Amino acid sequence: MTEPTALSTLHAEYARLCRLGPDGLTADQTLSLTYFLREQQLRDAQPGDAQIPDAITRWFQNVFALEDFIARLNRMPRENRRVPAGTIPVEEKALTSFVRAQRRAFAGARLCTYQERRLAAIGGFSFHPRDDVWTSHLREYRAFITENGRVPRLRSHDDNEHALAAWAAKQRMAYRRGRLSRERVLDLSGSGFWTWGR
Repeated sequence: MTEPTALSTLHAEYARLCRLGPDGLTADQTLSLTYFLREQQLRDAQPGDAQIPDAITRWFQNVFALEDFIARLNRMPRENRRVPAGTIPVEEKALTSFVRAQRRAFAGARLCTYQERRLAAIGGFSFHPRDDVWTSHLREYRAFITENGRVPRLRSHDDNEHALAAWAAKQRMAYRRGRLSRERVLDLSGSGFWTWGR
């Protein structure tokens, strides 16, 4: 038996909530159910069925387009301002704008729970991509020390080891300049292997 995906789990939870009826639901649950029911309606629609292009429908059209893009290219849409104008396809630009808008809406607490969880169910999507990259580097740094019994060396000829050492050096520099968040200082300090002077 296969493990349920985040999306199938989400849909099952809201199908149960829908069967309970509207009595006693919070405003967030009511709005979340509206999104859930609209998604079901859009998925069940036949070609040629007229859909009223309201805000919820447009939101799901963007979600479906994002999922389709990831399925075709096996990556999230990227925004690169260093490439010449016109290099990035219009579809990809539109999707990066959508993703950026969702991250801003999440930060401003303007998404209902269903929207948050629906976006989180998309493979590769993150509300905090920079934090995820930082955490991934910390995990790799810890794994390197566990495997090798020493910290990564900046002068290493191994590209991965050099990159980890460079990342560590940047963290120490940010700490000295007062630009490393308290949470990150605690994550690094609590690691047992980290020294700020190295």
